[in-house]
Amino acid sequence: MEKICKYNINDAPWDKVVDEFVSGKLSKDQVKGLMQEKLWVRTNIIENDLLEELDSRIEYAPTGTTLIYHFDGKESLYISDANSRDEDCGGFSILLSELEEIAMQKNIPSLTLNVYEKNTRAIEIYSKKGFREINRMYETIEKDFLIRMQKDLA
Repeated sequence: MEKICKYNINDAPWDKVVDEFVSGKLSKDQVKGLMQEKLWVRTNIIENDLLEELDSRIEYAPTGTTLIYHFDGKESLYISDANSRDEDCGGFSILLSELEEIAMQKNIPSLTLNVYEKNTRAIEIYSKKGFREINRMYETIEKDFLIRMQKDLA
């Protein structure tokens, strides 16, 4: 059964683009072209006071999807946070494609992220997107394993 997402942003053409991407009718490159044409995806820099470093945030407004990331040396683009108001509507896939392109333009060979073992749904999604477990450590405060996952881009 094909899922049709409704975004409540009164932008019917945008809804159609997302639905066609989620259902496989539009390719990543086609969606990217439409995003650039309509400026539907925006990036900006936010300051993270706790880590005293600059993070970048990329947003996909129709689904309320946000990825926060920074460059972890020259080896990886680290995704520190991923949130979506409307899940299973293509926002994460679109932003992940954008991050892959950003990393490749800067000759960064991989994307990495951390996820708790109990978050099986996220692990399943990340695995389907090409991430694999590279290590894990037990967090006594959370009483769960924190899994580091990586997606090689080369």
